[in-house]
Amino acid sequence: MAQISAEAGVDWAAARVITDDTDRGIRQFEWAHDGHHLLYLQDIGGDENWRLHNVGVHTMARRDPTPFDGMQTQITGLERNRPDEVLLGLNKANPELHEAYRLDLPSGELAKEIDNPGFIAWVNDTELIVRGAVAPQLDGSFTLLVRDDTDSEWRELLAIPAEDAESLNVVGFSPDGHSLLITSSVGAQTSRVVGVDAATGATEVLAEDWQDTLYERLVFPVHWLAAELTGRRTDTSA
Repeated sequence: MAQISAEAGVDWAAARVITDDTDRGIRQFEWAHDGHHLLYLQDIGGDENWRLHNVGVHTMARRDPTPFDGMQTQITGLERNRPDEVLLGLNKANPELHEAYRLDLPSGELAKEIDNPGFIAWVNDTELIVRGAVAPQLDGSFTLLVRDDTDSEWRELLAIPAEDAESLNVVGFSPDGHSLLITSSVGAQTSRVVGVDAATGATEVLAEDWQDTLYERLVFPVHWLAAELTGRRTDTSA
């Protein structure tokens, strides 16, 4: 880790080694929003049983909050409004399904948030509450589901046909939680940025390019992008 500035570039003299992996290298990592913890996933010998490692960059304290053999960990949610927490997916109960867990970074406490009835993806809002999910169907299509809060039942919001399922990417909830931002090729030849009303399922194309997919053009922070695009439609092909 080293300081980077526009004037001086990288301060290599002050650089510190944060991780000490000597096996396959670290390929997946994230900064926690508290700015104090580096999170990375690592398996052993390519078995894809990813475990989460948490390094306190100021103290160099290391934690292994998911020390479970034969299980896979996914980082599913990080939010600025909850800088000390991380949402994780763990396939502890069923190797084919990841249940949602919440990790408290200061204490290292890991607690289950919700069981998984058959979802392949979780979607949290800006308060790091799991309010969205994607469920696969037997015909190859996907169903996007939402709930209003942790006490509400899941309800189907949007169906994605099988021929467009691969294009679906649920980017996240808008800052007010009233809509979702997704990319989808439904009704088009390429993926478009689409806003989905979280109450009605009504959709609005916000950005598109008939020659190119827009998936790779989405940048973080997601919610700034959602706020920028909400209420207007952009055609990037002009």
